[in-house]
Amino acid sequence: MAAFLEAIHKDTSPARRQEIERQLLEYCKLDTHATMRIWQKFAGRSDFKL
Repeated sequence: MAAFLEAIHKDTSPARRQEIERQLLEYCKLDTHATMRIWQKFAGRSDFKL
């Protein structure tokens, strides 16, 4: 949340905004992967290659 607030602050430079966006997208990618792995385990599904 702090990163998002920094990204939308009027004093944040465009370069810093781009870096925050990159970092948040990477975090979301990892978070989605972890969620799918948890679902896969609970669903007893091993046919998906993550």
